[in-house]
Amino acid sequence: MPRSDGPASAGPRPSRSPRSVASPKGNAGAGPSSARSGSADTRSPTGEPRPELRLVVSRSGLGVELGAPFELGPLRVVELALRLPGIGFPVDLSGGVTAFRHRRGRLERVAVTLEAEALRRFAARRLAGLFGEAAPRAVLAPIEDGLLVGLAGDHFALAFELMLWPADGDLVLLPMAARSLGLPGAPQAHALRAVAACTKGLGVARGGVVTVPAAAQQLVRALLPLAGMRAADASGVRAGRVELDVGALGWRALGDSERGAADPALAVLGERLVRARELAELAAEAEDDHARGEPDAARGAYLAALERAPRHPELTRRIAELDRAAGGREPAAASLLSDAMPLVHAGVLGGALLAALGDTDAAYTAFAQAGQLEPFGPLAALAWLEASRVAVDRETSLAALDQAVVRAPGLPAPRAARFEARLAAGDLRGAREDASQLEAAASGASLRHAVCMRAARAYVAAGAWAEASAAFEHALRYLPDDAQAVAGLARALDAAGARRRALELLSRAVSLSERGGRADEAMLLDLGRALADVAGDLPAAVARVRAIGPFGPASFEARALEARWRGELGDLAGACVALGRLADAVERAIAVLAGEAEPGPLAALFGPAGRYPLREDACAVIASLLADGAALEERERGDTLAARRLLGLALRLRPRDRRAKRELARLAAPAGRPAEAEHVPSRAPLEPAPGRAPTPAEEEPSEDPAHDEARAAELGDRLRANPADVEVGRALAAVLGRLGRHHELFALAAARVEEGGAEERALWRPVWRDALEALAAEAQAAGREQEAALYRAMLAAGEAER
Repeated sequence: MPRSDGPASAGPRPSRSPRSVASPKGNAGAGPSSARSGSADTRSPTGEPRPELRLVVSRSGLGVELGAPFELGPLRVVELALRLPGIGFPVDLSGGVTAFRHRRGRLERVAVTLEAEALRRFAARRLAGLFGEAAPRAVLAPIEDGLLVGLAGDHFALAFELMLWPADGDLVLLPMAARSLGLPGAPQAHALRAVAACTKGLGVARGGVVTVPAAAQQLVRALLPLAGMRAADASGVRAGRVELDVGALGWRALGDSERGAADPALAVLGERLVRARELAELAAEAEDDHARGEPDAARGAYLAALERAPRHPELTRRIAELDRAAGGREPAAASLLSDAMPLVHAGVLGGALLAALGDTDAAYTAFAQAGQLEPFGPLAALAWLEASRVAVDRETSLAALDQAVVRAPGLPAPRAARFEARLAAGDLRGAREDASQLEAAASGASLRHAVCMRAARAYVAAGAWAEASAAFEHALRYLPDDAQAVAGLARALDAAGARRRALELLSRAVSLSERGGRADEAMLLDLGRALADVAGDLPAAVARVRAIGPFGPASFEARALEARWRGELGDLAGACVALGRLADAVERAIAVLAGEAEPGPLAALFGPAGRYPLREDACAVIASLLADGAALEERERGDTLAARRLLGLALRLRPRDRRAKRELARLAAPAGRPAEAEHVPSRAPLEPAPGRAPTPAEEEPSEDPAHDEARAAELGDRLRANPADVEVGRALAAVLGRLGRHHELFALAAARVEEGGAEERALWRPVWRDALEALAAEAQAAGREQEAALYRAMLAAGEAER
């Protein structure tokens, strides 16, 4: 501890000056005198700063006070005064403060200030990770008896009022009027969690408020030991009101001897603070239930409080927030909230409820009004963003997005939404400006790279290849060896016509991806195509796609391309093997659909876990690849059974695939007989009078097969000449059934089922089913198990489609 600046005698000697006399008797009427500690060293042996204290002599006795303001965390202690009771005069002051460090003083007064910027930094550190982001941006602004607190991340914003209530020696923090967007759950709970996180170790959260007990006592216990002095007794000290200014907060607490007319208990509390205290008492039980994770109990307690305070707007709002967070209770929430206020005036909560109920016009009004009235910029911007999503037309939506960007220019979500909206509207110039601003606002190479990649992919989806190329090039500025950015640039250049440059970049992208141990399969597929189409190097193309695994999202197209290129090279055996692998991959996908296997690497093609529906776009692509493979089997190898297997798999994946149905019907027709499905498309529905499908009874039977053969040829010619002749179609079906020409009957019925209206399909479907059953039975009797299984699969697919 610093020593005093000189010896002081303990006895009253007339020759001494009043400053050095330790007895107050010779100083009647004089003010307190001080003896500063002698050392200028205000750091501990470890180099840490410590408070500078000094002794004070007054008529009331000996005391200690702070010699200079001291930084204690975010606080700046500007005043501290202790009285050292039990010390009589004369007294030796030569030891300075150090001589009295073991004496327990009594706190007389303490005052602190808190700079707004220091508080903002402190809050950001304490809140890091609380809302899923590293550190939210914090804004604090003084209001009457409290602070407006705003917290924002890239995709959320929370605002609330923090009322500051001095309760005897305690300081009570009351979060009120919480509202948010982008956060799950009730905003009031998030506000309480934020305040509790900032006061962790100092305050206690209970009843929806945070209490800092014995605030002055906690302060001196943290400060005085740093100076090597015993903590003072702060009993009887009362906290005063927090004084608020634009740049700082001020707070003081006074002991018994200092209060008098300045007693904090005599200060008049503001109207807002009184109302906040009343609300806290009403909602205390409900807030405790909510904090324990019991939202239903909290709702019941809120309703009980609402009975005591009918139509209380804040209680009603909190119940509605609970219902909205629970999901599915929007009608109840809207009904309850509308009793207290019009929904269009209920801020972002009212807008969300109206949007959930489908009233988009009113929802737009509510969100727009919230955006205009909300003082916290990021929350206002997100309100305008929500307004843009429920706007009735593109012009109104873009105007709302403009307002969102104006309210919070640095918030990524509104600007990113405006970028997408401008791109969709064809405003490439505006989209480029927003993309540039998003890139500039991002901090760090990795974040800027991510922003550029998102913009580039959006440009690709819009077909803006020049802008996509520029965005991928910008991404490579920050991560030059990113394989995805190199591949994206290659694809954009390829689409723009620079195919040879794209080939070079694809080769580099594959090499970069191989550094991770395994090449990216989508890049291998693109490189294989480029080698075949640009360089004409089919063997190298085959080698690239052959490296793609057997059961991945790219495996289907890889096997189909491999089979095609091997066929062009004359390697028919290799093409057959590739098509077999394609069929194996499809059967694996079908097993996943049937719940017999997990998707594994194929998960990207399926929907949510537990259901695994194959995406329709994936079904269409795979069915087309299977049809290509079937054509290759038939054309190059003449293997119609293998072609039928591939087409059957296509129909199992996509029962309504027209190409697969048409090709299978053609292959099902006997040699030398064209399939009716290829030549007799339906043009008119069957006559509804019979009310059923045609049967052999519709055509007068003949015991002479030759007569039936001639009749079938005649009816076939007539139907080809006039496909709309319903009676001829029915008669032909009857004759084909009697002759056992089930392939042709199937082709005829399949065309009507596929292309006809609902009534026509209902009449012809039984014929289609009977023909398939007959074909399956014939194949089974002949020992053609695979063909029979194919017909049964087509039957199952058709029934599932119904």
